[in-house]
Amino acid sequence: MKVATYSRVSTEEQARKGYSLDAQDNTLKEFCALYDHEIVGMYRDEGISGASMKRPGLINLLEDAKEGVFDCVLIWKLSRLSRSMRDTLNILYLFEENNVNFISFSEKLDTSTPVGRLTIQILGSIAEFERNVIAENIRLALREKATQGRWTGTLILGYDNKDKYLVVNPQEKIIVKAASRLYKKYQSLPVVADILNEKHNTKRGKKFFPNSVCKLLRSIAHSGYVRYQKEIFKGVHEPIIPLTNFWLMHNLISRPNRNGKVDLGTLDMAQFKKQARKFSKLTPARRHDMLKKEGWLEYKYR
Repeated sequence: MKVATYSRVSTEEQARKGYSLDAQDNTLKEFCALYDHEIVGMYRDEGISGASMKRPGLINLLEDAKEGVFDCVLIWKLSRLSRSMRDTLNILYLFEENNVNFISFSEKLDTSTPVGRLTIQILGSIAEFERNVIAENIRLALREKATQGRWTGTLILGYDNKDKYLVVNPQEKIIVKAASRLYKKYQSLPVVADILNEKHNTKRGKKFFPNSVCKLLRSIAHSGYVRYQKEIFKGVHEPIIPLTNFWLMHNLISRPNRNGKVDLGTLDMAQFKKQARKFSKLTPARRHDMLKKEGWLEYKYR
């Protein structure tokens, strides 16, 4: 059987403890001699952490596995392959897809046997369980931040994100207010985008488009709230746009006839104030339901 060996050390401390590359290689050579295996390649990585997949020796090993250079990969210990369970399983799955067996000397793991394949399945189940636990913990942490009024999203025009707290950016605040003012005047997302592009850019330094203007005008965050999944919480950040204006923008953007203009004088501003008061008193989940009922969450500019 054609065998490729892989050895790795990450620190001098490991070398002093007997994990040196030469020590690993010698052990693997003795194993191959005992079972009459032919070594066709010895891949090594020195001074590189197992947490990284960007290792020259490992990269070459995986590429040669795809090319069918060897039948089996032999390592001294499973941790030499990777410190990440996910990365380890991905590597083992790659070996399996290319009909390459895998043997770990210390753990007595051999994927050519039923017991070895069962062990890989168990490791895969454990890794999936760990991923699910981590994902659940992340969701709980994000919701807790939202209940505290802290931002859980990414970049947003008008604010700087400092330790997950939104702090008003004075220069960008002008852009947010200008977008609202311009839309009241022209009631056209393309026109507002063109005017903003004359002097301003988005948070990421790009041009404004009708969709990005629509998203900006319909952002509940600019009215002092934070949203997490199907709940909307009162934020601790400073509002840039009054909540009444939020409902006004919703009425203008979502009107049945988007090609015509609405006479602002015909709008019932008292109704928008009433909506704002009602919204502020609702529970986080009911706020989300109110926006959904009004068509706010589903609307996209076309």
